[in-house]
Amino acid sequence: IRPTREFSLFCAIINQLLIACEMRALDIVALSIIPLSCHGECASGFTGADCSLRECPTGAAFFDMAEIEDTAHLQTTCSGRGHCDHTKGECSCATGYVGIACERTKCKHDCSRRGQCISMRHLADSTRNHESLQYSYQLWDADKLYGCECDLGYAGYDCSLRVCPFGDDPLTQSETDDEIQLLRCTANASSNGHMVLYFDGKASSAIPVSSSVMTLKHALK
Repeated sequence: IRPTREFSLFCAIINQLLIACEMRALDIVALSIIPLSCHGECASGFTGADCSLRECPTGAAFFDMAEIEDTAHLQTTCSGRGHCDHTKGECSCATGYVGIACERTKCKHDCSRRGQCISMRHLADSTRNHESLQYSYQLWDADKLYGCECDLGYAGYDCSLRVCPFGDDPLTQSETDDEIQLLRCTANASSNGHMVLYFDGKASSAIPVSSSVMTLKHALK
């Protein structure tokens, strides 16, 4: 059945209104309109039957269902830790998660402004153990789990606690004398180089190879 000119004009207007879809179709059978739908793929950033919904950012899922052997933490909308607002294409994150894709944990109280909120990767790269050996952390959550690295004198998961003075118990009984170490560093004084000493995982300031005794003592404080 051939549609009338007026009906064809009506269909053309309706088709123009469906601007969310790049490809459209208007099927007419026996003068009945079959619901309009998109054919093909939506433009980048859009989804839905009529391509009217905005996609939200994705991130590695914190938790997901096992689908592939030995594969986990697949890319998931809002990292599985938030709700996607398809009208804006933005994630509304669950409590404790932040980022455009809710892709990382949030530091409590912003570390009370007494520390830095850093990732597990950053913490490993900037930390040395009591033997001054550097760590390395490269697992899937290296840039997803964040925590507070407190300023000197503060502690706690949110750096809200003050550190009390500490030292050896004066009643400690030991026959072991304090340890004295001799460090010999050989370098060309004209090289303008420097060295950094680590003790119990903590670094000294940069010590120029041409330092005087007083400069060395100050750097080791």
